[in-house]
Amino acid sequence: MPSPPRPLLQGVPAQARGRRRNIDTSEATFSTDISSRSASLAIAIQNALTLEQKLEQDAAECTTEVALQRMLSLRSVISTTSSFAERQQAAVDRPVEFRGIGKGSIGVISEHPGTTHCYKLATLDNSDKLWNNYRIHTKVQEAFEKANSLIKVDVEIPKMFWFANAKTSIFWNENLDDFPFTDTFPKKTRDTLCMERMRWRFYIV
Repeated sequence: MPSPPRPLLQGVPAQARGRRRNIDTSEATFSTDISSRSASLAIAIQNALTLEQKLEQDAAECTTEVALQRMLSLRSVISTTSSFAERQQAAVDRPVEFRGIGKGSIGVISEHPGTTHCYKLATLDNSDKLWNNYRIHTKVQEAFEKANSLIKVDVEIPKMFWFANAKTSIFWNENLDDFPFTDTFPKKTRDTLCMERMRWRFYIV
């Protein structure tokens, strides 16, 4: 008379059963870890959506003057009286000093640490050279962007962001003390060009 079938693990050696228990335990731990990560991800997504909604509301209520100040400012600007905006301002506002990185025939260049921005300050007073530099470079930039929409052009040039003159108080009131002026390049407001710092690429062949 044939013997009844045995339970699945009964005939399995104790060592193998131990491995199976370890696998079950690992799977349970992995499942718990996945659940924990999913919950954390959901919280992060919710926080991001909340922040996005507040920023959209803030932008909708932003005046033209504040919008201009934000474009010319190197720091954040509080445009509401909410505690949320104040906390955001306190978190990101940090004193920063610009570092000189070069000098050309028409301007002295400083970088803004932690960003891709650099600033070319005019060395000459009452000169259109820096303004012409901005206009010409902007046209070259637009030409490459147009060409790239028609055919792939593997050329990168630093972007031009904005131009400020010596009377642009919104910019200078906030940033005059941050530039590395010297005896030969005295501290005063000047024509200024804000542009993207050049990025160097190295290829191994």
